[in-house]
Amino acid sequence: MITKGILKNLNKYNNIKLVKGINLGILETKPRSLKGEKVGISTKSFGNIWFVTPKGKAIFKSFDSEFGVEIKNIRIVNELLCNQLCNQINLECAEYEIASINNLTGLLSYDIVGNNRLINLSEFIKVDKNAKPNLIDCANCIDIYKNNGVNINKKEVIINLYKIILFDTLTLQTDRNARNINFIYDKKSKTLTTAKLIDNEFAFCGERMIDWLEYNYGETLSMRDVLYEYSYLSKIFTFDSEYVKTSKQFKNNVENLIAYAKKYPDLQNVLDSTLTDLNVKTAFKNVEKTGVKINDDYKNYILTVVENVKNELLREKQDSKLDIEFLENIY
Repeated sequence: MITKGILKNLNKYNNIKLVKGINLGILETKPRSLKGEKVGISTKSFGNIWFVTPKGKAIFKSFDSEFGVEIKNIRIVNELLCNQLCNQINLECAEYEIASINNLTGLLSYDIVGNNRLINLSEFIKVDKNAKPNLIDCANCIDIYKNNGVNINKKEVIINLYKIILFDTLTLQTDRNARNINFIYDKKSKTLTTAKLIDNEFAFCGERMIDWLEYNYGETLSMRDVLYEYSYLSKIFTFDSEYVKTSKQFKNNVENLIAYAKKYPDLQNVLDSTLTDLNVKTAFKNVEKTGVKINDDYKNYILTVVENVKNELLREKQDSKLDIEFLENIY
């Protein structure tokens, strides 16, 4: 969303290009031109630039890193993969395309707001000063909005929030927070709905993985280093890793996902269909159809991450003895 303070003087910017393909570490530079008009530079996020394109407004995310193209490409691939995985489970996600501006490669992300207002989860729960970003408090906040004349489908919103928690758990998302879970408010109809999901570049423990690679290799990081370490990453950043074992949030997410699924048939259906329909190999194929080449070791790493979490959810589902009678109603 373009807001006051972000807009700069309008000027022509006609050398946006959609890149045909990208490898982890190697760019296939056969782009097709996409003319656009620059409409603003974000002052909050370095390298993010808004454009008007033939498909509507879009933001260019450069993913600049002082540690080189390998780190950038991990983040690009993660966004594209998560887009495909979201599509599989009917979770709306922002659309992305690889793009290049003045030889700076990144992603073009199309506007999810239009003429409406974007409200993040932190803002959403401010209607209740005691609310925290969880399903129970969100349900209470929805009631407050409804009582104040806002059109909001409580069941639909809760199911979408449940899907986000489930998706983030399965993909070991390390960057989800109350500022990148969003809602769309249509002022004309006074309708509030959940927005398309954004900011998935740090899925698959990406933030921890990139921090670890940068800490160990720093400015000497090379593609050889990254490829060599993938064989170890599946041990370091999966369910059996120290990160996950010591992650209270991950444990709570798993328990809550199972508990609410047991209480609500709709959420049970979401859980069951997601565990069945989420197919990482199919996501790889669809991303690679666009010309993106994903390293085999990185594929194996991601497969290991998702399968381990799937298995943990299935174990919890089978073994859980949580007393769901005392769970608060969320819809």
